[in-house]
Amino acid sequence: RGRTLEQEGFIHASRREQVAGVWKAFYADAGEPLVLLTIDTDRLTSPWQVDPVGDETFPHVYGPINVSAVVHTEPLTL
Repeated sequence: RGRTLEQEGFIHASRREQVAGVWKAFYADAGEPLVLLTIDTDRLTSPWQVDPVGDETFPHVYGPINVSAVVHTEPLTL
């Protein structure tokens, strides 16, 4: 939160089973509506990869997420 793609170098993403943990750790206090994007990685025009983060791995998108790669959106309510 509060950093641009240029500052961070990639967009943090997560697999479906990681969403709740990421929300609790970083977004529970957001105070504004959040939207969960489902991304089809085969449609991404930016490179992506799975990187180790501590004892887990997370997908990271190394550039902008093109709209055509977003196949579903829903309010993020946990």
